[in-house]
Amino acid sequence: MGLCQNQNFAIFVKKMKHPFLIFRPYQLLLLLAAWLLGGSCQPISQHEPAGVGFAPSFGQVVLPYDLTSPHKKMKLPGKLREVSGLSFLQEGRLVMVQDEKGSIFQLDYQSGEVVSEHRFAGRGDYEGIEMVHDTAYVLRSDGAIFEVYPFPADSPVVQVYKTPLSKQNDTEGLGYLPGSRQLLIACKADAEISQKGKKDIRAVYGFGLPSHQFTDTALLYLNLRHLQLAVSDNAYLRLSKELGKMLSPGGNLNFQPSAIAVHPLSGELYLLASVGKLLIVLSPQLQITGMYPLDEQVFKQPEGICFHPNGDLFISNEGKGGKGNVLWFPYQASVLEGAK
Repeated sequence: MGLCQNQNFAIFVKKMKHPFLIFRPYQLLLLLAAWLLGGSCQPISQHEPAGVGFAPSFGQVVLPYDLTSPHKKMKLPGKLREVSGLSFLQEGRLVMVQDEKGSIFQLDYQSGEVVSEHRFAGRGDYEGIEMVHDTAYVLRSDGAIFEVYPFPADSPVVQVYKTPLSKQNDTEGLGYLPGSRQLLIACKADAEISQKGKKDIRAVYGFGLPSHQFTDTALLYLNLRHLQLAVSDNAYLRLSKELGKMLSPGGNLNFQPSAIAVHPLSGELYLLASVGKLLIVLSPQLQITGMYPLDEQVFKQPEGICFHPNGDLFISNEGKGGKGNVLWFPYQASVLEGAK
């Protein structure tokens, strides 16, 4: 069952219809925020993407990670300077890909050493990787998905599945939703398959397993102007020294998802953006529960995210002129208990 078919996951953040083309945070903020956060499901205009209209709820729930202080920082070799995707393989091992080379790398996160490299394809712009049981799925920026089975193995079978997505969508994030058995594909750029011009919308699409069927209607749309309202109306973020880094020079929210993952314990969806230096967390019902600025001193260029089954968080960073790295953040259950 797809996200939009499941009532627990039916959501669509609809595009705001308002005469102000450029949002100014303090103009009619209270009125707009009340309209946004208090609204209920309403019919969608024929000019809007198909979906269920639902206004997001927003809070700043406690995050069970200290994103300012990783438990461990693993520097990667030069060939992984442009590390771009990350997934959990097994106890002690992570897998990753990089932007240019069709190889899957294994990282021993206890020692911090890259222990193996597995070639699966030629050169290409590979952006995401996700392990599903004994199969590795790799996402290319034009929407193509490479299925590598079994992994790891000396001679795996590689199948390539084309999707309707293209370079204009700039597909970067790849995750997996066990409940609906779908890969989740996050688009960094255009939200729609056949249309351009929706620059203020971000989308997540689904790819069913084992059917290999693409979901033509996006599973999730995020409206950046709605997110900006939430940011401007949140005291924590208003006072955060990182707030300015989330905004473009024009004062608009800049959020281009580069990675996506589902939390193994809470079922929450984590959307990570290097452009915008922002982490967005959504509940299993896909309501926004938190937006967390990322310190650029810690996160040079965050491009990959994954979880250990125990909840520990791993985030990979491209080198940005230096060495890439993987950061390890332990899951802090006590923080959540203390917040209750």
